[in-house]
Formats: sequence, C-alpha cells, structure tokens
Amino acid sequence: MKTLLALVSLILLFGLGPCSGQTTTNAAPAAPKHVLFQAPDDDSGGILPNRIGGGSRGGSADAPTVEVLVPEHVALTTEARPLLYWYQSKPSTAAFEVSVTEPKHPKPLMLLRTSVPMTAGVHSFRVTADLKPSVRYRWSVAAVLDPQNRSLDVVAFGVIKRVDPSPELKAKLAQAAEQDKPALYAQNGIWYDALESLSTQIKNSPNNEALKEERADLLKQVGLGDAKFDASP
Repeated sequence: MKTLLALVSLILLFGLGPCSGQTTTNAAPAAPKHVLFQAPDDDSGGILPNRIGGGSRGGSADAPTVEVLVPEHVALTTEARPLLYWYQSKPSTAAFEVSVTEPKHPKPLMLLRTSVPMTAGVHSFRVTADLKPSVRYRWSVAAVLDPQNRSLDVVAFGVIKRVDPSPELKAKLAQAAEQDKPALYAQNGIWYDALESLSTQIKNSPNNEALKEERADLLKQVGLGDAKFDASP
C-alpha cells in the first residue's frame, strides 16, 4: 500500500508538473477586445478643425506629406504628457519641427526641432510640459524644406484636450487587463490613450498580428486608413 501511494505521488509530482508548466509557457497571448471608437461630444464651437493634413506647399515632387494621427473631431487624453503620433509618406532630409501651442499664447508650450533625416512611416513624440485640463491645444508637425522660406513648409495640425476620466472609467481601468484597456479608452472617446495603449502593446509583442489589426482598424474608423502604421512607435 505504501509503495502504491509513493508511486502515485511520483506521478503527480513529475507527470503533471511539466504538463502544467508547458501549458503556461506556450500559452498564446490573450486576444485584445475589439477596439470600437466612440467619438465624444464636440465642444469646439466650430473654432478649429481637429486635423489638417500636410501636402507639399511648394509643389516639390520630392517633398513628403505628413499627417497627424487624430480624428476629425475633438481628440482627448487623460494624460498630462501624452504621446502624439504622426505619419510621413516618404524619407526626407528636411528639418522637422514639432510644436504644441496653447490658445492666446504665442510662445509654444513645447517646440522641438530636429535635423536628423526622417524615415517614412509613423513617428511619435512625448509632450514635454504638462497640459492643463479642459484646454484645447493645437499641435503641429512641419517639414521645413527651406529654412529661408517657411511658406514652403509641409505642415499638419491636430488638436488635443486633456480631460479627467470619469469615476466609472477609473474603476474599470484599475481592474482591467492591459489588453482590454485600449477598448475601454476608445469606448469613452479617449483617442490618444487608446492609440498609445495599443501601440505600447505592439511594441512589447511585435509578432502579435491581432494587435496590429486592431490598431489598423482603429485608424480606419476615423478616416486614417491611408496611414501605413507598420513602424514601431
């Protein structure tokens, strides 16, 4: 009897143990919830469109086009210093200038200049100063083709407003798994956080095609299907 009990113990210890461990190791990444964006109420009063794409002002065939990755309506974030995304159609050696401006303040809240050649695809930058809640900031990306003639700049504009998440959303986010947070943000009209959350997950799991498909679909929902969002954030 003791021999039989010992044999059963060995089977449980060495037979089932590796099987359980193997299941955990090889488990497929959890599939994300479908990210369906619900646009918030637009309180802009028709003052400023949220997205203006950039084309070649000087008509140069070598100039890239630039596009900020935001919807046409008011675009929200809950972060004081969110991550902003834009798309460039082709490589360029032009200097690039990124700015964030507060209404009635001529001096930009943030101004970033770079002379490093920029590749085609999607680029991102983190706002470097805190956004005030409920203020509609304008941000822009400009390809400076000729520093002596800024009228030739290729420019795209977007608008961002920081809001406080509702108590209900805060509670859901506190309990949610990471793969479910993009859907929660999107359902509540929080565009920038939804896009950043998805992009961060893709950066951490670059082979997860389901995440990439969700991000591409999110962009298409707001008319950004032409942006080839296949570069790492």
